[in-house]
Amino acid sequence: MASYKPQDAHESMLCQQMIALNTMALDCVSRAIVDGQTLYVRDMHIKHAARLMGTFAKVSAALDKHRGKGQTIVVKHQQVNVGNGGQAIVGDVSKGGCSEKGE
Repeated sequence: MASYKPQDAHESMLCQQMIALNTMALDCVSRAIVDGQTLYVRDMHIKHAARLMGTFAKVSAALDKHRGKGQTIVVKHQQVNVGNGGQAIVGDVSKGGCSEKGE
């Protein structure tokens, strides 16, 4: 718990959930590799472990988002008006390439 360094009660709860989910997922994996069980039981344990690991990833993402480290999406809205007979370039324009002298 100390390695997660929770800053508030919300982070503390998320960290506790991550620890519990990890423990349960590892328990399911250890049960899945026990010899002598049916394929159905082994498959059930593997599916439960996969679900728990997926939930762990979601809780981890929620912790990152709470800490301000979540994925930031920037949406730009730009408008271009071109009159009759005009031409427009849409996209990034940069100076480069060959000069008129062929250098």
